[in-house]
Amino acid sequence: MTPTSDGARFEPQGAEKIWGIPCVCDNCGAPSVALATGIYTESAFHLDTATRIVWVPEAVLGKEFPDVPSPINDAASEAYSCYSIRSYRAAILLARSVVEAVAKDQGITDGSLMSKINTLQERQLISPLVTETAHEIRHMGNEMAHGEFVQEVTEEECDDVLNFMSVLLDAVYQQPAKLTRFREQRQRRKAEGRD
Repeated sequence: MTPTSDGARFEPQGAEKIWGIPCVCDNCGAPSVALATGIYTESAFHLDTATRIVWVPEAVLGKEFPDVPSPINDAASEAYSCYSIRSYRAAILLARSVVEAVAKDQGITDGSLMSKINTLQERQLISPLVTETAHEIRHMGNEMAHGEFVQEVTEEECDDVLNFMSVLLDAVYQQPAKLTRFREQRQRRKAEGRD
């Protein structure tokens, strides 16, 4: 990470003085901010061995699903972006919306989300196991959508929901697309007399 300026000092209410330093990743060019404590002068920050640095954002944003239609891919990627900044409820709500969007994209527009998920299985678009994972996303998403914020959502729970969402997208879009590409490649080899 390369600093793009000297940054600025600020004092969050009830916290120690923090220096915010804008940086750019030397590898991908993405911006991040280093929030640090250390030795200060009035106009500069000096790193030392006691410096604690927290990077914002902490993780890579988003996740790509190359064989998923653009609007669904964008929402799924945004769910991962929410997760990366610890917005777990927002990530779960988006994951639930992705499940609904998948059903609609497959022509299943009537009924509750529960019945849409079941119809995906009835049409053999997803296995019983993937059906259960989609229902878990629905349960967690319903709690968020109906304002049931009594219990805290943990990072682990959110990670599980996003993994379930990825499994659903893989089953409905990614695996069929990979199979199609593989089959076409095999047929080309056969037509060229290489099989």
